[in-house]
Amino acid sequence: MDDKTNKYTYCYDCFRWLQTYPEAILAHQAIFQYDEVFSEWLSRLKYHGDVRLAKIMVDTLSEIYLQYEDYAWIILPSSPESIHERGFHSTAILLMEAGIAFSEPFDYIGDGRKQAKKARDERIQLGQSFQIKSDFVFNQSKYLIFDDVYTTGATLLQAKNLLRLALIAGESDALVESLTLAHHQMLD
Repeated sequence: MDDKTNKYTYCYDCFRWLQTYPEAILAHQAIFQYDEVFSEWLSRLKYHGDVRLAKIMVDTLSEIYLQYEDYAWIILPSSPESIHERGFHSTAILLMEAGIAFSEPFDYIGDGRKQAKKARDERIQLGQSFQIKSDFVFNQSKYLIFDDVYTTGATLLQAKNLLRLALIAGESDALVESLTLAHHQMLD
């Protein structure tokens, strides 16, 4: 891409995603870099069910919320198997602890396999995992999709594109961005 026509600096993932998705949906921010400490915290929260650990992110999420308070916050659905296994939605519990209102406009239609169990190429080739709920009302001008970890971006970008297409169909030019707690660079 010609630097004179592009006003953004992209990470390697975003540069690759530009070949698939329009620039308008790449806007993303990760709060932390994924490291061993974050991995342990997330594992204990999500896979060991220690929901008390959600409190650790309250101050951080409350501070970040100030940057995005005029956005409608959205979470991605987990598979019914994951919800049944854990007994809670890990991203929802984080936002509830921080007192941040959110909605879940998507239904899960994926294959049920956990993203953490998939290799990078499996994630990239993933078919659409979501559909917009028939009763969801688009009445905002800014949407922020919140998730725990950006690994390849595949799931997040599918959701953002689906939301963008629904907004376009509804003749809305709403802004769609994303935010994750961490960015985990998954090597090829």
